[in-house]
Amino acid sequence: RWENEYYYFESFNFKVEYRARKQLLSFETRNKGTLDGLGIYGLNFNKPLVRSDQTKLNLNPYNGIDGGFVNYLGTGFVWENRDNEFDPNTGNRVVGEVWWSSKFLGSDYAMARYKLEMQQYIPFIKDHLVLANRLKWQQAVGDVPFWKLPVATDGKQLRGYPLNRFMGKASISYTAELRSWLFELPFDSRFGLHAFTDIGRVFTDQHSFEDLFSNYKQTFGIG
Repeated sequence: RWENEYYYFESFNFKVEYRARKQLLSFETRNKGTLDGLGIYGLNFNKPLVRSDQTKLNLNPYNGIDGGFVNYLGTGFVWENRDNEFDPNTGNRVVGEVWWSSKFLGSDYAMARYKLEMQQYIPFIKDHLVLANRLKWQQAVGDVPFWKLPVATDGKQLRGYPLNRFMGKASISYTAELRSWLFELPFDSRFGLHAFTDIGRVFTDQHSFEDLFSNYKQTFGIG
C-alpha cells in the first residue's frame, strides 16, 4: 500500500500566527530566571486534495476532508533560566499553551489545543558536551479536523518517520541529544556534531490510561 501511494494526499496550507510575550517576573537562580506571559492569535486555512479514488483519504474520509479555516486565540507562559537563549549549556525551559478556535473568530471548526513542553540542558566535561532533553505533550479537544490533530512526527519529533505518520487526539514525545562544538569557522560560525534519540507515540479515543506506558516508537540519528 505504501508503494502504491495508498496513504498519500496533497494539501494546500496557509497560516499566519502572531505571538506577544511580556515579562511578568524575574528571579535569581544559578542562571537568571524569568517568567513571561504569552498571547497568541492565529489564522490557518487548509485544503486537503485527494490524489486518487483508491487512497486512504478518499476511502476513509476523516473530519476536515473539506478543508476550511481554524482561527484561534490563546494564552500561555514561558519560564526559563537557561544560561543562553540560542546556545544553552545549562538551565531549563518550560512552555505551556492553550488556544481556542470558534465560529466567533470565523473558524469552521470549534476546537481547542493544549501543549506543555519542558527542556533541560546538562553540561559534561567542562561544558564540552551538553545533554539536551525535551519532553512534549499535546492534546486536542472538540471538533478537530484531521490536519490539526497533534502529531508525533513533525520533523522535530520521531525524526526518520514520514511527516504526519502518527496523528491522534493526543501525543507525547521525548528527545535526548548529546551535542558538542568541535571548531570555529570564519564569519563567527562554528561546526559541531550531535547524536540523538527520539521516543514518542499518539493516542486516540480508543486508548486507555494503561496505554500510556506501551507501544512507543523510537528512532536514532546523528547530525
